[in-house]
Amino acid sequence: DSLMNRNAFFNRFYATGLTIDTEEVACLTSRSPRYYVSGAYWDRDSLLWSFPSILALDPAWAKRVLDYIFTRQAKNFGVHSRYISGAVLEPGFELDEFCAPIIALKSYLEATKDFSFLNRRDVMEGLERFEKGLAEKKHPKIDLYQTWLLPSDDPWPQRYVTYDNVLVWRALLDLADIFKWAKNPKKVKPLKANAGKVKAAILKECVVKEPKGPQFAWSVDPDKKGSQMFYDEPPGSLLLLP
Repeated sequence: DSLMNRNAFFNRFYATGLTIDTEEVACLTSRSPRYYVSGAYWDRDSLLWSFPSILALDPAWAKRVLDYIFTRQAKNFGVHSRYISGAVLEPGFELDEFCAPIIALKSYLEATKDFSFLNRRDVMEGLERFEKGLAEKKHPKIDLYQTWLLPSDDPWPQRYVTYDNVLVWRALLDLADIFKWAKNPKKVKPLKANAGKVKAAILKECVVKEPKGPQFAWSVDPDKKGSQMFYDEPPGSLLLLP
């Protein structure tokens, strides 16, 4: 308990805070000046890593975090890193970060049943922006989606990363639930169908037969047969797929 509480304390008070001038909630990598990009914002850090703890311990604060995400940060979802104002700090598209707001929003709605949050115009505009932006990243012939940077923020020679596409599958299913709660049933079936196509593409393109059995590759080039590359990294490890 003491270890959990200590980490939860630092997560709450070092990864979020209030701005001095307007007293808005803001998310950031860390408020500690010891961190080399202290005061910057990443969708991944705030929403895939930090948000689950905040939601579990303080749902009211989690709602204020989402309010910040879908206002200040929404116009640049998926851009590598930003200032806490939402402006771009470092360019580069990251698919894991692009999916993070959808996954966080669904987890909040599921935990709190606060479906009135979906009545907000900025939230619905953020969902529309996600759908449009994701379609632009799709491979022309295969149901896989490309990224420019890995979850470690590093460039990579192949654009189609297994971990990132599993997040796409998860985000599409989450978005289907969100639109169900928003009473927009026309969106639900197509989103679930797309999620099924992504899953099928992952199992076909990203799984390689090895001497000890089938295993996931880290990334693939769908236009080149046998192009799978093997690798792993903590921020987006294949061990996180379950």
